[in-house]
Amino acid sequence: MEEGKKEIGKLSERDRFILGVALYFAEGTKADKNVSFSNSNPNAIKFMVDWFIKFCRVPIEKFRCNIYLHDNLNEKESKKYWSSLTKIPLSQFRKNYIVKTNKKRFRKTINPYGVFRLTINDANLHRKIMGWISGAFDL
Repeated sequence: MEEGKKEIGKLSERDRFILGVALYFAEGTKADKNVSFSNSNPNAIKFMVDWFIKFCRVPIEKFRCNIYLHDNLNEKESKKYWSSLTKIPLSQFRKNYIVKTNKKRFRKTINPYGVFRLTINDANLHRKIMGWISGAFDL
């Protein structure tokens, strides 16, 4: 772990920009109209919130959020957790998607706060991000 951290070193602003483009390419919506990013990893979510603010110049008031959550998890605690992490007010959270837990199916991964989805309603920003992805991956 320490060796890997050492090899990465300190990221430049350009590194952080490209990392955000790659994360969006992997976990962001590709359909036109909205910018949307989903993940259960708090580090990925925090990074992308900061990335949207810094590189896309999205004011925090433009973010809308919801959570994909199994019914055996605490919805209120999940909302408080993600709001505290991202600094996005609870008033900007939308209806969550609660999925019924299938007791016959073994879940390998338990996301204690669910999968967080961040949405920005901005078709032009979506097209710009898709252009960045195209440029970075030569698509």
